[in-house]
Amino acid sequence: MDALLGGPRAGGGLEQLRRCGALAAFLPEVQALVGLHEDTARSVAPGRNDYAHKDVWAHTCKVVDQSLAGPVLRWAALLHDVGKARTRTVEPDGTVHFLGHAEVGARMARRILHRFGVPAERASTIRFLVLHHLRAAQYDETWTDSAVRRFALYMEGHLDALLALSRAD
Repeated sequence: MDALLGGPRAGGGLEQLRRCGALAAFLPEVQALVGLHEDTARSVAPGRNDYAHKDVWAHTCKVVDQSLAGPVLRWAALLHDVGKARTRTVEPDGTVHFLGHAEVGARMARRILHRFGVPAERASTIRFLVLHHLRAAQYDETWTDSAVRRFALYMEGHLDALLALSRAD
């Protein structure tokens, strides 16, 4: 997996794994993202809804391709939304939620990475990135300088990797 994820077209390699059935065999947790959609109803006119559509599998492959090459970031990109299949809920109005997907995904990542024999220190960093992958996108100009410093301190030296994952996402 490290060799595939480290390649220049890793997303395409993942798609080939899916097509031949290997993804379901080796990474059933990631296979669960295939066909999973973020369909959310949005009002376009009174009494009429349209739907925003995002395929989670296609998004995951794209994030892997857009991330910087290297085992930590590519694994984090692959697993950043793995918790979505288990946390997807739909409101009566059609709004889709994935509440807690980062936390669930981090727990899933622990088992996946152990199964693949990823060294403990690297696995810990990957899990940290999966858990916090939404944090950088929460920044806005209302954050004070001290809030930014606290955020950087809380990221325990993973800030550069987290920002790189956020850019890819």
